[in-house]
Amino acid sequence: CIVLFYEIGVWSTDNLKTTLVWVITYAFVTIFETHKIKSSKYYFKSQIKETIGLSALLTFILELQSFSFAIEFIIYPIMLFLGLLAVVANTKKETEKIGATIKVVLGVFVIFYFAHSFFVSIMSPSVTFSWANLTELLTPVLLSFSFM
Repeated sequence: CIVLFYEIGVWSTDNLKTTLVWVITYAFVTIFETHKIKSSKYYFKSQIKETIGLSALLTFILELQSFSFAIEFIIYPIMLFLGLLAVVANTKKETEKIGATIKVVLGVFVIFYFAHSFFVSIMSPSVTFSWANLTELLTPVLLSFSFM
């Protein structure tokens, strides 16, 4: 598929990172969910919704812009730690409130990150609305459809 996408001009080596992330996440997980095809009447419909849904668009917007390496080097471990704390906190009844509070803090992080990415993207439309970004958006969608 990638060779075909390359030949028609919707894939380039600039999309290699996105392709590798897609293989590690979507393709790998989907292989282990093949048993659901027979048992779920709406398996393909749900896969299509997931592929072109709102979360895919929001993820794309989040990934359009990033902070400096130093800031992301600090933020990501903190978010990972808080995420792990939230999961552990939800394992016991007496710590569920702490887990809910941590989820709110994580939600604020995500909203701030999204707002930053959206604002920077809108302020530089010539960079945001480019062919490279369009192919970056379409790469996982096309790969997912070809994988189905």
